[in-house]
Amino acid sequence: MLIFLVNQLVVSDSCFQIEDKKNSTSDLVSAKGSFNGLDSTGKKVTIYETSIYRIANGKIVEQWGFPDALGLSHQLEPKK
Repeated sequence: MLIFLVNQLVVSDSCFQIEDKKNSTSDLVSAKGSFNGLDSTGKKVTIYETSIYRIANGKIVEQWGFPDALGLSHQLEPKK
């Protein structure tokens, strides 16, 4: 299950920005079964991301995503 929580939404004439938090399991993080060389474990993870969307003629024409990949990697690392 994926839980998606929007923390902040900023809107302008031609763009909007979303800052969000996603709660999931590592199984859903990557369809390939691994992320940055770390295998899927089924462990619960939290992913923070900022996304910016550009709108033209009423449609999304560009999207930039900035996930906290380092934070996710730290959550998936095996405990020492």
